Amino acid sequence: MTDFVGGLGAGGSNTTGTTADQLRNQVLSQLVLALNAAFPQASASVSATATAGAATLPAAPTAFLTITVGSTAYKIALYSV
Repeated sequence: MTDFVGGLGAGGSNTTGTTADQLRNQVLSQLVLALNAAFPQASASVSATATAGAATLPAAPTAFLTITVGSTAYKIALYSV
């Protein structure tokens, strides 16, 4: 089970959190389902740390995907392949 904002898990019920948290969790749950269908071997989680990889990223991203976790907005760089 994947936990999202306010304690709602994918496919679970929510007894806490605001209406905005519940709606955000519904969107996140649907996104996880879509990603799992597109990439069956993939998993999703939020982490505060990461380790460096050996790959070199292109100089400039094509676009940015903005997501909000809690009340903090983050931008994820998107690169053309």
